[in-house]
Amino acid sequence: MIKKSPTSSTELGYTANRGRVGIVFMRGNDLWIDSTPVSEAENYGALRTHAKGHPDYWEELQSLGAAPVDEEYDEVSRGRVNYDTRKNVYLLFLDRCIRERPEMVLKIVRAMNLPPEPATEISGDSHYICPACRHGSEDEDADW
Repeated sequence: MIKKSPTSSTELGYTANRGRVGIVFMRGNDLWIDSTPVSEAENYGALRTHAKGHPDYWEELQSLGAAPVDEEYDEVSRGRVNYDTRKNVYLLFLDRCIRERPEMVLKIVRAMNLPPEPATEISGDSHYICPACRHGSEDEDADW
């Protein structure tokens, strides 16, 4: 069962105009985030996005000894935060394994200084599905 995430700015620790975009990995209880202030993020169409991709960040984590060298980046639960300039909302795309852990979602929301819903939309995406979720998913597997 997924617990409802906090909705007030106080509960989230949110500071206006200090949101971040970036990428996320979760492995067990380890959470790694690489991010950029939205004001410094790259434009990608109508989105503001973090320049670094998951493969490069995973290699950095491996070289630092933080992540196992015998695992590929796409074998680990991951996600991304973008900012949609048309809708003025943050888009937090997360693997189901992360979304099912409210304490991890809250850590990500706080670390990225994301505003409460509806200014942040949390969902899945076909790009961010770990192997464990891929084998049991109907809704997120549509693009595979």
